[in-house]
Amino acid sequence: IIQSDVDRASRTFGFDWGKGFVAPFLGINHQAAQDALMAARVSEGDKVVDLGCGDGRICIAACLMGADGTGYDLDENLITQAKSLAYEMDIPDT
Repeated sequence: IIQSDVDRASRTFGFDWGKGFVAPFLGINHQAAQDALMAARVSEGDKVVDLGCGDGRICIAACLMGADGTGYDLDENLITQAKSLAYEMDIPDT
């Protein structure tokens, strides 16, 4: 990565890249997450890992399909949101 690219992206998205933000969070709806998982042929018993999971919508959709979803994100606030959404959907945090 060239520093000028990082600087330009930082100005464009308004993030302080030095604090660990590497991309903006752009959430997707449940149907789009489900469509992506279906395109990847995810099924019951599969393991899904989402790096940069944001609020966990893909992992939650995977769990609702019977897969085991695990998400990772640098933003602790988004992880908190993901855990809250999973709890609301009665998905255990293991």
